[in-house]
Amino acid sequence: MSNAEEGNTVLGPILSKINEALTGAWRDLEDLPADLRADMTARTRAGFLHDRILAHIRRLLDGEPGVSFVRGRGGLTLLAFKQRFLIRFKKLRADLRTSNIPTQQSLAFAQQRTLELPGMPPRLTHLNAGYVLNRMQTAISSTHITCPAGKQIAWEIPLSSDATAEVVAFANPNESTRTTTRVHRRSEGGDHAGRKDGTS
Repeated sequence: MSNAEEGNTVLGPILSKINEALTGAWRDLEDLPADLRADMTARTRAGFLHDRILAHIRRLLDGEPGVSFVRGRGGLTLLAFKQRFLIRFKKLRADLRTSNIPTQQSLAFAQQRTLELPGMPPRLTHLNAGYVLNRMQTAISSTHITCPAGKQIAWEIPLSSDATAEVVAFANPNESTRTTTRVHRRSEGGDHAGRKDGTS
């Protein structure tokens, strides 16, 4: 599994476009008539946002080297990049974890187990590109790239300037020592920098 620094370096050219796809989908939702939005269930809204995120990311990454889209079971569309990372688009909870129906595919994805996908190498690091909503569910609070490790988050890259959640990464589930790995963004249009701080 790739670490935060590797993820930041490889994904750097497309991070802003991923963020644009996530926030653009929310703008599409806001453009809907108010009465239609009011009638939406949380599940319907999430489905709408997911479809719009995919529409935006396909357009934004059209012609980008190393980009391909693959289909998993159940019609799940994943973004493969540089044959290193496999990215799915998700709503994230405040702790940056996802809520999934525990299918074999979703469990394998979260546990970094190999997914049998056409044309893909067996060892890809699985990532979530997602958005966190505010408490009232009326706006996007922050956007992130997260690397799942079972029920934990191994590392994350904040995409929005207000993405300030801290992620704890356990080097070994049997060890008591933990490390916090985050990748911080500089000013808009600047480079991405990596940092790893230890906590006890």
